[in-house]
Amino acid sequence: MKFIDSSSINVEFTISLMAYLLLENLRFYPEEEEGEVNFARALSILGDVYINDAFGTAHRNHASTGVLPTFFKGKKGMGLLLSKEVDAIEKVLRNGTPPILSIIGGAKVSSKIQILKNLTNVVDDLIIGGGMAYTFIKANGGEIGNSLCEEAFLDEAQKILSLAKNKNVKVHLPQDVIVSEKISLLFKLKLIDFLAFISPILQANKF
Repeated sequence: MKFIDSSSINVEFTISLMAYLLLENLRFYPEEEEGEVNFARALSILGDVYINDAFGTAHRNHASTGVLPTFFKGKKGMGLLLSKEVDAIEKVLRNGTPPILSIIGGAKVSSKIQILKNLTNVVDDLIIGGGMAYTFIKANGGEIGNSLCEEAFLDEAQKILSLAKNKNVKVHLPQDVIVSEKISLLFKLKLIDFLAFISPILQANKF
């Protein structure tokens, strides 16, 4: 096995005698999240077949997940874990027995808009947690202080809430939160109901 760091990631390698190559975490590179084509092309020379086995990041349109596969025509596929996850989801989406509950979280609403819209066609109840919940709470008229919020997607969040309501899907958002003036052991934690969450305080928990 050979480890490849930032000094060698964009050059040709002599790999004929190597069975495995271990790359540095790609998210250290801005080109990864930007979905940069030349960065993906440089990665593509390191292998002959592309396999994605990361279910948790498969939805991201990053260089290694959204662009890199395009360089492997007819030589790409899902790993065993990702395939298992997809099979489980398809089983519920196609043959699920009501009531169906979906729990979705993460930091960003922006990367899950279409997923959320699609879920309103299938589920009876939708629980939204994680950092993305704050965008929905604010879109629904709630106060969130200085907690994470994608301001540019407040309208989309409101549209999803309205879509769910029209389809009789019950959306469940967090009712209370643990907060602190700063994320530090020196500051006390408080449990506050969102209806009273009006001070400029920060999220302290990660749901």
